[in-house]
Amino acid sequence: MQEKKHIVVASSIYLILWIVSSLFLIHGINADSISYFSISKKYFDGNFSEAINAYWGPLFSWLIVPAFLIKIEPHIFARILFGIFSVALFFFVDKYLIRFELNKNIRSLGIYFFTLPAVFFSFYRLTPDYFLLIITLAYVYVVSDKNYWEKKNQVIISSILGALMFLTKSYGLIFFIVYQTILVLMEYYSSKRLSRNILLNYFLSLVVLSIFISPWIFLLSNKYGAFTVSTSGAINIRIVNPELNFKHPPIESGFAEPSDKYSISAWDDPDLEAYPEWNPLSFSNIKYFLTNTAKNVLKLIIFILAFSPLLSSLIIFIRKKDIGNKILVKILFAGIIYGLGYTTIYVENRYIWPSCVLITIIGVFILNSFYKKVFTNSLKSAIISFLIIISFIPFFIYGITQQLPNTKAYFQAKSLKNNFEISGNIASTNYWDQGLALSYFLNSKFYGTEKLPLNKPELLEKAKKMGINYIFDYSNNAQSPDGLKFIGKIDSISVYKIVEQTP
Repeated sequence: MQEKKHIVVASSIYLILWIVSSLFLIHGINADSISYFSISKKYFDGNFSEAINAYWGPLFSWLIVPAFLIKIEPHIFARILFGIFSVALFFFVDKYLIRFELNKNIRSLGIYFFTLPAVFFSFYRLTPDYFLLIITLAYVYVVSDKNYWEKKNQVIISSILGALMFLTKSYGLIFFIVYQTILVLMEYYSSKRLSRNILLNYFLSLVVLSIFISPWIFLLSNKYGAFTVSTSGAINIRIVNPELNFKHPPIESGFAEPSDKYSISAWDDPDLEAYPEWNPLSFSNIKYFLTNTAKNVLKLIIFILAFSPLLSSLIIFIRKKDIGNKILVKILFAGIIYGLGYTTIYVENRYIWPSCVLITIIGVFILNSFYKKVFTNSLKSAIISFLIIISFIPFFIYGITQQLPNTKAYFQAKSLKNNFEISGNIASTNYWDQGLALSYFLNSKFYGTEKLPLNKPELLEKAKKMGINYIFDYSNNAQSPDGLKFIGKIDSISVYKIVEQTP
């Protein structure tokens, strides 16, 4: 009961921080979240054919559907969901630390450390990465049991969690298959043989996984006319191409019609065929690919160390006898392998949250071995605990300050709606992300960004041809070119309505 008290206290502290943070960040939104919300609305409206999507995993969109039923803004509903995920985060951190049989004071420190990261996860981006973190923690917890391969029910549960990881983000499928295979190899390495039971349970895990993901793969394959598991991996590999430089030209450069009649933008379902193919392993590309991977490995290490500097860095103090701890080795391998999977493409902090959390948990385990030497009196214990908890603050500030500009669109859209009654099809001459966010909050469709001056005839020609009604311009142009009527200005956004040209 005493141990559970710390989860309640940590959750209460988190709730207070969530409320304070929501005053500044509740209306933050990003391009990915808009696509998830758009897809969720399709499910709610019964437009299932258009909602089925090979780029975005469906599970996060499914979780958002109740927002439309109870008439809560999806971005606010998602933040509330993240609050529930945070309680799950504290729960699983505690479960890991119990499994390590740590000192109760170290366990409570481990739980309290994650209060600030929980707030960060809740407000950094409106994407399914937080949900994927929780499912991944649940999966790794199940498989880190010393006797995992001997318990058929745990094998089945882990496979269901693997399916949920895939339905959240397609990367979850790759991680599950690779890590399950490594778990088998670890068993072989430790015992120099593989029992029939382990092999049967390994194949059982793949069979159960297949049963749960096959319906979704069938729906995707039926929609796209060919066997399809996901398009996100293929597109992400293609944007590594130095010619694209991690950009999405088919979406971000030039006007682009929404993916279908119910979509907000072309980002709802990016077209794989619009991205040029390239082979990263060809002779001409291999040097660039390996250099990019090496840079990403460095970024991965920096992010993990920055996440919890005083805990993650303790990994260098892993002792020889710790290597014999099967639980620790499984968790350590999971943290490393999960992050390494992204190094071939691109490493962003939200992609590697499972690695950051799992390595931090390992750090708490190692800290426990120094307990009697370091935590010698109450004052020293309090100071060290305080320094460990606040060590996350630089990472927090770094991430949250990036998100502050994403809160502007909500208020700008409100002003545009109230002052100019804007609705219809919108495009812009710059700042694709902002144009998309404004269009979303204006209940309009966004036709992309064409980086041309307003007085270029081809800009107006393209806009008219595609049925665009408004253009948002950022050039401080004081004149209205022929065919465009200046409506007004909000901050740096000049709003023009497309009208019939004077003869």
